[in-house]
Parts: sequence; structure tokens; C-alpha cells
Amino acid sequence: MPHADDQGVPFPAVNVNATKATYVLKYRVFGRQRFVTIGPHGAPWTPELARKEAKRLLGLVANGKDPVDEKAKARLQAADPLRQSRINISGTLNKG
Repeated sequence: MPHADDQGVPFPAVNVNATKATYVLKYRVFGRQRFVTIGPHGAPWTPELARKEAKRLLGLVANGKDPVDEKAKARLQAADPLRQSRINISGTLNKG
């Protein structure tokens, strides 16, 4: 399970279903407990980089944002241009 380091930043967690440690941030936002995966231990995620990322994510939480929701929004925005190009291509093909 996630634990706090000596500076009070919660990380890492060990995924018991995997053979490799994974850095995970546990936080509470809008009254809900959430987990966000930072990444697997090893390149590029060292304990120092995972700690910095955890602090960055906790900054988002402190500003009233949910990192899990932000990650999902970014994924949707990245997929949107691809989706639009497929619609344009299929629309052109359907017009004949």
C-alpha cells in the first residue's frame, strides 16, 4: 500500500499483481479517495522523480483539480484530432 516518505509525500505502492514495484499516489479529492499511477519503478521513474511527480500531482489536488480527471481529459483531447480525421476521411469516401 502507499505510504508517506520521510517528507510526508505519499508514494510508492507495490502492485501485488505484478512482479515490479509501481509508484502510485493516494489522495483524497471532493470527498473521494483516489489513486493515480505514476509509473513502474525503473527508467525513467526513480524514487526522486516519482516524489517530484507526486508533489506536482498533490499541487493539482490543492488547487481543486483531480489528477485522474485531468489525465482522462488529456487522453480525450489527444484522441479528438484522430477521431476528427477519421470522420473527415469517411465522410469524403461516403460522398463518392
